[in-house]
Formats: sequence, structure tokens, C-alpha cells
Amino acid sequence: HNGRACPTFATFIRNADPGSNAGLPGLSLPIGLSHGLPVGLALEGPGGSDHHLLAIGAAVEAALPRMPLAPLR
Repeated sequence: HNGRACPTFATFIRNADPGSNAGLPGLSLPIGLSHGLPVGLALEGPGGSDHHLLAIGAAVEAALPRMPLAPLR
């Protein structure tokens, strides 16, 4: 991470844990590629906002260009 070795799991999970531990609704959308790697957008909302969060996710998804398909190997 940033040119230094670090534990993989801790690096990946460090920004995802608080909302899921609190039981908040969350949504992850693929939004593009950076240097050939997928980039995602994580959205979280307050408790009980599931329908609003899904509507926001659908609007973001509709506004973004389609993700290219992964090449077959």
C-alpha cells in the first residue's frame, strides 16, 4: 500500500468495517477501471434507509457509462 508492505486483509477492510458492524445498509457499485483494475463506489445510509439507498445506487448506475466486460482467459 503506497509502496510499502502491509497486511492485505487489514488494508482491504479498514474502511468497510464500521457501517457493517453498526448494521447500517450499504451498497457497492462498480464505477470504472483504474490502470486496468476495477474501482468501486461504496454507499452507506442510516438505519431504515434501504429503499432510498437503492434508489440512489440506481441513479448513480444509470448516470455512469457501462463497465467493459472482463476479457476471456
